[in-house]
Amino acid sequence: PSKIKRLYAGTAAGLIVSQDDGLTWVRYDGVSATAIVTEIQFGLANADLYVTTDPGVIMVPAP
Repeated sequence: PSKIKRLYAGTAAGLIVSQDDGLTWVRYDGVSATAIVTEIQFGLANADLYVTTDPGVIMVPAP
């Protein structure tokens, strides 16, 4: 990730992101809240995220 304090977590309710080393978390709107996220990969230059979900893989801009 391009930001040291930024963390990502895949959940059974979509993707969540922390901007403060995990102190607080918010749901990332680029991934459906009904998607089960099983894997997260960073694209070139950390500009995109490739998120594996129960229906398939989606590419979203990194928050």
